Amino acid sequence: MRPAVPIPILLLAACGGPAPDTGGGDGWIVPEVDLGDPVATGSGYVIANGSDAWFAAEQVVPGMDWSYPGSDLPLFLWDLVQGENIADSGSCPYVTADASTGETTWHSNCRSQEGYVWTGTVTRTRPTADEPEPDWTRWDFDLEVVNEGDDRPTFDTLVLRGGWRYVDGDDERLRRAVQVNIVAGVDGYWERNHVGDPREEAWHDLALTARYEEAADGTHRFEGAADLGELGGFTFRSDDLVVDESCVGEPDGRVEIDTSSEAIIAFQGEAACDLCAKLVIDDAYAGQACE
Repeated sequence: MRPAVPIPILLLAACGGPAPDTGGGDGWIVPEVDLGDPVATGSGYVIANGSDAWFAAEQVVPGMDWSYPGSDLPLFLWDLVQGENIADSGSCPYVTADASTGETTWHSNCRSQEGYVWTGTVTRTRPTADEPEPDWTRWDFDLEVVNEGDDRPTFDTLVLRGGWRYVDGDDERLRRAVQVNIVAGVDGYWERNHVGDPREEAWHDLALTARYEEAADGTHRFEGAADLGELGGFTFRSDDLVVDESCVGEPDGRVEIDTSSEAIIAFQGEAACDLCAKLVIDDAYAGQACE
C-alpha cells in the first residue's frame, strides 16, 4: 500500500479530444449548475515520490480506485451508512417523498439500535414528469453519523456535506457527467479494514470540487480541486483520458495536478497495464509512479 504523502500530478489520454460544446461553455457539454461556494482549496499537497503521485491520482481520476470519482466517492459513504448495523430501516433515518418536486429526503436526528447517532438530512432530487431531458439526479447532503454505542464499529464518525449532480447521457454525444462539491469525511473506517491504509489520514476531511464528463467516444474530461485532509490539496485536470476495461486500475493518457509544483503522470493503460506510469515534475523526468 502506498504511503500517505502530499503531491501534485498530470496525466494525458492517448486518443480523442473533448466533445463539441452543446451548451456547457468552454468545450463542456453539460452546463454548470450552482452547488454553492467551492469546498476544496486545492493547495498544500506535496509530492515526494512516484507512490505519492499515484495515491493522489487514485482519489480523483476515473478508472483507478473509482470508476467515476465525482459520484462514486460520495455514494460509497452513503451506501456505507445504509448498512443494517448502522441504520434502522424505515425509522433512522426515515424517508419522505414529494412527487411534485421530485425530492426524496432522508430525515435523521435519531439514534439507531446499534448506537449510531444520526444528525441532519440527505435529499435526492430527480426530474418531475413534465421536465424535459436530460435525465439527471442531484444529491444534497448535510449529514453526520457518530458511533456512540457499537463496541465493534464500522467507523467512528462519518460526515457528508455539500452536493453533486449526475447527468445520464444519450450516448450520442455524452455518456455521463458529474458536477460535485462535497466534504466527505470518515474516521476509523480505513484503518479497521486495511492496516496502514493512507486513506485513513486522507479521508479524515476529504473535499472535492470538480466537473467530470465522459463523451460518447469514451473520452474523459475533468478538472477541479481536491483536499486530502491534513495531507493538503491539489488542482487537477485532463482533456483526453481514456479508460480501457481490459486494464483494471490504469487508464490511458495524462492528467495535470498542481500545487507548489507541476507533475505529469503519463499512463499507458492497456499498452503496459503494469499499474505504473511515467512521472514528470516541473518538466524533469522523475521516474515511475506506481501503485
